[in-house]
Parts: sequence; C-alpha cells; structure tokens
Amino acid sequence: MDFALSEEQTLLQDSLRGWLAAKVPMGRVREAIQGRRYDPALAGELAAQGVAGMLVGEEYGGSGLGLLDALVAAEELGRAAAPWSFHSASVMAPLAVAVAGNEEQKAKWLPEVAAGRALLSFAASAAVDGGRGLRTELPFVADATRADAFVVTADTQLYLVESKAAGVRAHELKSVDGTRCVGRLELGEVELDDSMRMSEADGVATVERLADAGRIMLAADILGAAERGLETAVEYSQTREQFGRAVGSFQAVKHMCAETV
Repeated sequence: MDFALSEEQTLLQDSLRGWLAAKVPMGRVREAIQGRRYDPALAGELAAQGVAGMLVGEEYGGSGLGLLDALVAAEELGRAAAPWSFHSASVMAPLAVAVAGNEEQKAKWLPEVAAGRALLSFAASAAVDGGRGLRTELPFVADATRADAFVVTADTQLYLVESKAAGVRAHELKSVDGTRCVGRLELGEVELDDSMRMSEADGVATVERLADAGRIMLAADILGAAERGLETAVEYSQTREQFGRAVGSFQAVKHMCAETV
C-alpha cells in the first residue's frame, strides 16, 4: 500500500510552502503576535490560495478538497507559524456546516468562509436548558472574540450561533501560543430558534468525526512546527562557532539533533 502523497498533494505542499515563505515571513508573524494575535488580512489571502475554503464544496465557491489535503495545508501552516486557527476556522466549523447544516445555513456561510469574508469557530460543548436555550461557559475557544458565528455542540445536537445573538459574550484569554487568538465564550440563556439548529441525523458520529478532524489538524500543525524547528537548529549549528569550530561539528550537538528526529 502506498502512503505517499499524490502528485497533486505534493504540488499543493510545495506551492503553499513557497507562498508562506514569501508572504508570511517571521517578521509578519511577530507583528501579528504584538497586534493581539490576529492578522486581519490573512483570511482573505488564504482564501485567494484556496486554503480558507479547502473543505468547502465547489458549488459554494470552495476548493472541494478532502481531509488529507487539509492535513498537508495544516502542516505547512505550522511550519510557518502562521497566525491562523486553521483547525477550527477552515476545518471543524465549515465541515460541520457542510455535513450537518441545512441548505439555508450552507448558502449563507460557506461562500463567505471560502471567500475569507466570514470567520467561523468550533466550540464544544454547551448545556441546553429545558430545550429552550443554550447556557454554558467555554474556555479556550478559537477566535472567540473575532468569530462571526460559532458551531456549538450540545449532547448530540449541533447549533450555529451568531456572535451578535443575545446572550453571547466573549473575552480574550492569553495563552503560551502567541500565534493563536483564543477566548472564553459565554452563552447565557441564548434563545434557540430554527435558524440555529443543525441536522440531528447521526449526531454522535458527526461530533466524533469533527473532533477527530480537529485533532488530526492540530497534530499536523505541531509536526510542521517541529520539523521547521529542527531544520532551523541544524542550520544554526552549522554557522555558529565555538572554540574556532562550528558547534554542529561537536558530537554532543550532533546527538541532540539526531535524537530529535
């Protein structure tokens, strides 16, 4: 069995790596970190590259690609430390709308996501008060203070809640990852209506599928960051000199780099 990337996926990898190196250098990442961990122009630029709407169907203006293609993108975004919550904004939330959303929700949000004009966030999991409203407080929600809408899970049911809905409040939180904007999402008796409800068909399987997709994307993101970190360390060890020799020539440094692989 061949586990290698396809020719198209390799081209995607090379193209995205080159684009990120040119358009999202470390200087831009630092600026985003200093500017409250968000780059407002990046969504539109990623949309132009087909990344923001990678899992959005072509009928809604997206790329119509699959999870393996998204994994390739996640790894490259991690390599570049791009200030973008790809796992939530481009994978979990739009995938939830595509899989469980009704036609009105798909038509309203998916084209906007693909074009980089709307930011969705995935949040789990809320409590339903007597079937009438959502009530919960969720920490570390991606893009909590900037998202236009949230995909919220409550047991096996999914809801699409706009940030401007009554009872929705968000507060920014600080974390060790300066490239991600996270916050605390408060849902205080958010009154439910039909426009918020998403499909109930096989809700358990849908929620598990979304969680698995998010975990895979985060793992790819970490892998990309680790690979780039090792490459940078090796490059530095070949130029940094100590006692008249490049530090990479010392056996102890070689072992450290080798054990990292």
